[in-house]
Formats: sequence, structure tokens, C-alpha cells
Amino acid sequence: APSKQALRSSCQENMSDSEGEEKTEQKPAVSKNKRFRKEKPWDVDGTDHWKVEPFEPGQMAGPLLEESSFATLFPQYREKYLREVWPMVTRELEKHGIAAELDL
Repeated sequence: APSKQALRSSCQENMSDSEGEEKTEQKPAVSKNKRFRKEKPWDVDGTDHWKVEPFEPGQMAGPLLEESSFATLFPQYREKYLREVWPMVTRELEKHGIAAELDL
């Protein structure tokens, strides 16, 4: 059986060898908030993430149907203003194929 001295010296040699390996294979320092960030296939330098793709009315196969409804209480002076501007609002929305109804 090897002596304690021999075991201790072989352990120290192994530790010094592994320390030398760690020093040669240093990883670049990564900030905390980027530590778990993984590369994504769409994260390439040539991609313009802010580009708005043009949309033509003929590209859509069928109409979209989504109904939204909400209720809110307006002061009397706001109701008068809404009644005045509502025809202009509906006219602009119809240009985009959106129907709107005001029920005061």
C-alpha cells in the first residue's frame, strides 16, 4: 500500500497539472446578463429586424373577423366631441377594411 506521503505528493502533482490546463484554456469573461444567452438562427448580421414588410390587400386569402367590444363612461362634453368626429374616424377605418360602431 502506498504511504500517505506518496499519495499526498501524487495528489499535489495532479492538482498542479490540472491548474496548468485551466490557465491555458481560459474562457472569455461574459457579463451576468449574457451568461445564458444562446445563439439564435435569426440573429445574423445581415438581418434588419426593424424592416416593415409591405402588405398588399390581394395577399390575404380571406377576410379576417375579430370582434372587439368595450364600454367606458365619457363626460358629456366628450360625448359631444365623439359624435362630431365619429364620421371622420369611421371613414379612415373603412380605408383599412375595419368597421366601427359608436353607441353612446
